[in-house]
Amino acid sequence: MGLDDDDYRCMLRDRYGVQSAKDLNPEDVRDLLAHCAKVGALSSGKGWQGRPQPSEDRKPMINKIIKLSDLLGRLGEGKTFLRYADGIAKAMFFRGEENVEIFVEHLTSSQLHKVVTALIVQCKREKVQGFIE
Repeated sequence: MGLDDDDYRCMLRDRYGVQSAKDLNPEDVRDLLAHCAKVGALSSGKGWQGRPQPSEDRKPMINKIIKLSDLLGRLGEGKTFLRYADGIAKAMFFRGEENVEIFVEHLTSSQLHKVVTALIVQCKREKVQGFIE
């Protein structure tokens, strides 16, 4: 999208009447993500391995998701399977949104807790070595 912070906030204010994306309701979040995907903003993140940087308050939950994804990844090729967590998030919260790329870094704190719970259930189901509750 190529917007600096001021332009981004102006877009939020003009399009949704809010100053920050954290003030969006779930429907507006889906619309914003769809809009960003349409203009190519979600696929060009500057975070870790091309992923968006989560806000400071969500980093602990993202780290839990990374650790659980790593544990689950050891069952396969030994790679980090964050895309699996992204898929869980899309299935749980953005069902029916076809052309939207979802990253767990975009979720609310409540949604992150639900993804962590789903990953814990998956670790238990697959009896993942190294998983401790």
